[in-house]
Amino acid sequence: MQFFVKIVGYRRDILVLADKDGCFVSMEKKMACGIGACLGCTCETKGGEGKSVCKNGPVFDATEVFF
Repeated sequence: MQFFVKIVGYRRDILVLADKDGCFVSMEKKMACGIGACLGCTCETKGGEGKSVCKNGPVFDATEVFF
């Protein structure tokens, strides 16, 4: 059985579930260009690379990004 949980609130509340497998987060950043060219909406990943929220997201696996 698969289910989804939507959490809206404080960062500390989201971090409680963020390390669980199958948890996804929707990142919110200011987007200047909307195509990933300006890198204004880049979020840092645990792999060391930056990903554009507008181009690669806004939904990411919670175990891959810092927030």
